[in-house]
Amino acid sequence: MSSSGNNKNICGSTDSEMYSKSGYSDSVLDALSKLRRDKTYCDFTLEVEGEYLYVHKFLLMVTSPYFSAMLENMYSCGELFKYCNEYILRRFPQLIDDEEFLQLSFDEFKAIITDDDLYVQSEENVYRGMLNWVKYDLEARRSHLPELMSHINLALVRPEFLQNHILTEPLFEGDLQCKNLIIEALCHYLPTKRRKLSSDTSQDLRRTQRRYGMPHILFAGGTDSKTGTLNTCRMYDTSNNILCDKSSMKEARSQLSAVSLNGLIYCMGGYNRTSTLKTAECYDPIINQWAQIAPMENDRWSHGVCVYNDSIYVVGGYHNSTVENYNPTTNKWYNCPKVPLSYDQSCRTVVIENSIYSIGDMKNERMSNNRFDPREGRWYDLNSNTNYVCRFELASYGRSLYCIGGWSGSFSNHCTRFDVCCNKWETMSPMTVGRWGHSALTVDNKIYVFGGWNGALVTTVERYDIPQNKWDTNVSENIEHISGATFCETFNQCNEDLTEKHHECEKLLFLVEKSFLKLAGFIRHSDDYCAISQLFELQYKIYFLVTSLVNWSSDDNT
Repeated sequence: MSSSGNNKNICGSTDSEMYSKSGYSDSVLDALSKLRRDKTYCDFTLEVEGEYLYVHKFLLMVTSPYFSAMLENMYSCGELFKYCNEYILRRFPQLIDDEEFLQLSFDEFKAIITDDDLYVQSEENVYRGMLNWVKYDLEARRSHLPELMSHINLALVRPEFLQNHILTEPLFEGDLQCKNLIIEALCHYLPTKRRKLSSDTSQDLRRTQRRYGMPHILFAGGTDSKTGTLNTCRMYDTSNNILCDKSSMKEARSQLSAVSLNGLIYCMGGYNRTSTLKTAECYDPIINQWAQIAPMENDRWSHGVCVYNDSIYVVGGYHNSTVENYNPTTNKWYNCPKVPLSYDQSCRTVVIENSIYSIGDMKNERMSNNRFDPREGRWYDLNSNTNYVCRFELASYGRSLYCIGGWSGSFSNHCTRFDVCCNKWETMSPMTVGRWGHSALTVDNKIYVFGGWNGALVTTVERYDIPQNKWDTNVSENIEHISGATFCETFNQCNEDLTEKHHECEKLLFLVEKSFLKLAGFIRHSDDYCAISQLFELQYKIYFLVTSLVNWSSDDNT
């Protein structure tokens, strides 16, 4: 290397000296230019009018204030996208109709539905989300249909959903790959093929619990001996044996009915000590909040309710024979054909395959057993030759209905089974404790009975093992519940008691997280990186502020 003075041993020199090489800067730029042309170590791509330029990020940042601001913003958005992704994974069932969700790219959507931490509640929601995403831009996304279908476990959807929604979907016509996947799913329902529902390893089990959640039982409304009609809402975690309070309903009501549809729980009708109600409301478990919906056409209590084809059907009730259905999309109720004969005290309703079954008591101590086909709009009489009982509860499993407890001159502990295929009644093992005003529901292959009255509040929980035809009272802690609604749904967790401040903070956090999703969509489609940087900085500060509030409000010491 040449110097500006005589050559010396600079290690032994006490004076600082400067060395230079003429043309060195040019040679470095030439070398960097060659690296760019050879696409060596390039880590960024620019697209200009269809032409791709492969460049180095650090050179862009050094030479251009615009690209410097943009790339610095991209680095800081990593945490934002992390929170957006976690938000989608936790709230997938509620997002499958959202505009921002449907704008995700194929790689983003595929990554979400294959993520081990995704909570879907049921595999049917994955199918709905996939179909919504494809149809949002059908021309461009149709080719992705077979691959996305391969990531859905069709063997875990309900047979009626497979028949009514998947087999009838026009998009699959002529698509051999999709048809093969559907045929494979249908084979799981053949008697000769053992359907595998359990997981092989603890890791698989944990993934299954995250994906589908664990059973939680909601108790809404009812009565007690102190305050009369209740508007309370509680949730019981069956796996951890935890009962926690949730946000109260808008109205106090007893003798109501509840049902779940698309991740929301709907309650309607009932009695409030002075009048029969036609009002209805729905509960969003994600934000722990109730909201009123359109009222029914007819007031009713002690009625039946069920879901068929994404609509809610309410049937009969006390001295009532009217039937109507509710469409959540339009928020409207529609009248349906009445039950042939009016019920007296109460009725209960369930869905099996494509039919709605309704059983209730009539005057002169007779029973009424009917089947409604929504496709035909017609009621059919079924075998009613069973012992009279009113204020009973009805549960279903497979192709059987189980009529449990009630009042028949005394508090009944009877359990009878109706086989819808054979149109035949059969007496099963009785409960340990007779009761009415109780609730019954099916979880897996067991029927749970909660609460009720037999001269005093019944707090014993009983569980019926269907295959063994046995009742068990060693189930859970005692739960007081009479004349209220009960429904089972799957959730990721059941939080312990929360203060009102914590409720409000959770709602605020939900709104902030949702704004993150909108901002993520804005980032993907906007070139105004300075504005994005400012927005992100503000959102990020708000998020951590609200997160701190949530943590503070749930602190046991506050």
